[in-house]
Amino acid sequence: MKSCVYAIVNIITGKRYVGSAANVRVRWAIHRRSLSHGTHHSRHLQRAWDKHGADAFSFEILELCAVDQLLLREQHHLNERADYNISPTAGSPRGVKRSEEMKARLRELNTGKKATNETKAKIAAAGLGRKHTDDSKAKIAASNARREHSAATIAKMREAHKGEKHTAAHNAKIAAAGVGRKHTDESKAKIGAALKQAYANPELLARKSQAATAAQASPEYRERMSAASKVAQAKPEVRERISAGLKAAWVRRRLTEGGGRMSAETRAKISAAAKGRTASPETRAKISAAGKGKPKSAETRARMSAAARRRTSTA
Repeated sequence: MKSCVYAIVNIITGKRYVGSAANVRVRWAIHRRSLSHGTHHSRHLQRAWDKHGADAFSFEILELCAVDQLLLREQHHLNERADYNISPTAGSPRGVKRSEEMKARLRELNTGKKATNETKAKIAAAGLGRKHTDDSKAKIAASNARREHSAATIAKMREAHKGEKHTAAHNAKIAAAGVGRKHTDESKAKIGAALKQAYANPELLARKSQAATAAQASPEYRERMSAASKVAQAKPEVRERISAGLKAAWVRRRLTEGGGRMSAETRAKISAAAKGRTASPETRAKISAAGKGKPKSAETRARMSAAARRRTSTA
């Protein structure tokens, strides 16, 4: 059997490096070559090799085992003692502590590199189902708070996401994440400033107006809006807010110049909008019930009488 867990032992100090291999002869040759060239991945073992020399080390087989058991048995021997290993986890770099110099070198090497679509797919697959701890979430949030994107990066991000539509499930997650969240005064000020800047752009206003007009022309959109309005207005608190708002608006108009009378232009718009519209029996009954017992001013009665005479004269 070629597969085994092995140790490279310093016979002077007794310290050891633990590893495993499917082909032990090839692995030992690789270790000796990298150590003799000063390029071994374990800096602890390399320093000891350089100090004591090749004759101070022996290669020992700790346990013969099947290939599918190698990492499990290697971890067992790592847990017992491993002096020269830089990672405490078999088959993984997890737990490795890199120097600031090494971090800087790795950062420099990876700057500007672009992952292939295949690599991106592997990264995405590896992250599926993974949940961050609260501590990890806090670190990510703190890191993102310090990050400021350049105008070029923002433009690229906007272009990359143009035309994307969130699924209903994704929208529900976004809504749930925002429930109970309160913006700081600083955040509110930033949002306000960004909105003012955005709405000062005539091109943006034109696009929003065009998009709203196109959406409102859709029968599906009108049906959704009508259904949502009915659900909202069925709530007593919503009706109370609407009523209070209408009353406040009426009072404001009464206090302004003209005594709250609508201009001829406004009346014409309302008349044109209502032309051809027929109120349902239910709506007429509500209007009648709302007007019962309500005293009318002399001015209102006079206007109603004049309107009735006009209708009679044109009939």
